Amino acid sequence: KYFKYAIGEILLVMIGILLALQVNNWNENRKQLKQQDFLFTQLLSDTKADSVFFKSRLLGLEILDSTLINIKQFGMDSTLNISIINTNGTGKVLPIIAFRYASNLLDNNPNAYQELLDNEIKDMLRDYNAKYSYVSPQFLFLNTLLEKNRDIISRRYYKELRENKRTKSIKTLSTIYKDVELQSDIDNIRIAIEEAHRRTNEFMGINKNMDEALTNRLN
Repeated sequence: KYFKYAIGEILLVMIGILLALQVNNWNENRKQLKQQDFLFTQLLSDTKADSVFFKSRLLGLEILDSTLINIKQFGMDSTLNISIINTNGTGKVLPIIAFRYASNLLDNNPNAYQELLDNEIKDMLRDYNAKYSYVSPQFLFLNTLLEKNRDIISRRYYKELRENKRTKSIKTLSTIYKDVELQSDIDNIRIAIEEAHRRTNEFMGINKNMDEALTNRLN
């Protein structure tokens, strides 16, 4: 009788322990899922921010390229109407003198790869980083060319540019646009623009895939 009673007590204790472990595991899983959901939400927000930001980079590249084409044409034929060259009312030689190109997703979530449990999202994040690693040096190279050109022009046409800070007149820039060195540099800058545009478009593809995958996980 006592033996049966002891066995029953042991079984009850074991059942209690198993239930406690089950509840603990359930709580841990629930906590883990909440952490993953929070991480997905943060990644999705930064992915959307990257989408808006890099679309503006694409637009900026197109505006700059269009301006360079017009400057090239004006340099070869000064009878063209100078107003075709758009400097966005800045009075500067070019409408854009440098591009920012940082990724919100990668900068704001440096530990995301280690924290993610979803293997598909982890693979996407690795590809995201790889695509961005081709974008950043292209913008860096383009900015270097633009800075070099700006320094040369600034030294050579200091007086005209200083005056144009006040007047912001496109006509004041007409002499600069005919500059032989500027005309020569335009070709190199346009090649860099084309490559930055191509790499950014590739990056936008993985950005779209990441957006869709994260949205699906959260839904």
